[in-house]
Amino acid sequence: MRYYLNIDKEIKRNDKTEVDIAIDGYSSKGFNNHDEMVGDILDYAKNGDFSSFYDAVLNLRSMYPGVTEKSFYLYLLKKNKDEHVSYKNNKLYSYSRDINGISITYDTSNGLSVQVPKNAADVPNIYSNLESLHHISDTINRINKLKECKKHELDSEDKHLIQVYKLFYGEYPDFREEDINFKFQTMFLILSGFNICFYNDFKRLPNHSIPESKLINKRVDRLYQYKEIPNMDKEESMLPPEQIVLISTIGSNIKSHIGDMSHFDKEIVDIIHSIDGWRTIGRVDDISIEKNIPIYKVQKSVKLYDSIISQIILNKKN
Repeated sequence: MRYYLNIDKEIKRNDKTEVDIAIDGYSSKGFNNHDEMVGDILDYAKNGDFSSFYDAVLNLRSMYPGVTEKSFYLYLLKKNKDEHVSYKNNKLYSYSRDINGISITYDTSNGLSVQVPKNAADVPNIYSNLESLHHISDTINRINKLKECKKHELDSEDKHLIQVYKLFYGEYPDFREEDINFKFQTMFLILSGFNICFYNDFKRLPNHSIPESKLINKRVDRLYQYKEIPNMDKEESMLPPEQIVLISTIGSNIKSHIGDMSHFDKEIVDIIHSIDGWRTIGRVDDISIEKNIPIYKVQKSVKLYDSIISQIILNKKN
């Protein structure tokens, strides 16, 4: 007996892009969570990250494990650009891009073709022959990547990211959690305050409460399909023993200090700014004024920082 997965939906996203998605597949084992699976797929289509078309396709096609995929279709319209891909029986069937009137298409029957408007004046001036060649070359690279687009398997960098999170927060990450990027960003910022630096591209962005790393966001976004992480407790750690102790010590102290994790977002930002101020400014009153944090909160964060440093020193002696 077969159980079917059928999705065919047109979606208008909040970022003014439009998405069409259609999936046809089946399972001989049935679905324990069919409605949840469909809901997660449509939620990603509406709210997920589409800055990389390839990553969006990869994430969406990874969100129905155990389902034999008969066909998959995704279309994205953004301003004056559109892009589509389709698979049949798990293999790339067709692909197209349309950028300012220049249309590049591929399918298994006819190969690659390029079309420009009949009136050459309709093509913006920026599209010189060199520009057109660039788009053709880029499209060929995209096609080759999409041909190999399969369910993401955790690599060594993914496992490293997950292991650090598990040590710090005491649990595996849910990569579909709304604030998961924020939790990773704040974790690595806290660790950098204790000279444990894994990323060095943190930059202050307008209207953001903390500096952010694009590299962290990119890697976390790639793992969106992992609502649950396969148990990695028996996996060999990607971290040296001393670092394991340090990260666990820092994380457990931070969580204990915050207490009620429903206040995590605000509390962790104050802790980050207070620790940064203590390391760079060194005076509680000045930190409070410059960082706009109440003095008592700065004092508590500084006391927390000094306590963790003392524990780290003691652990090294033992």
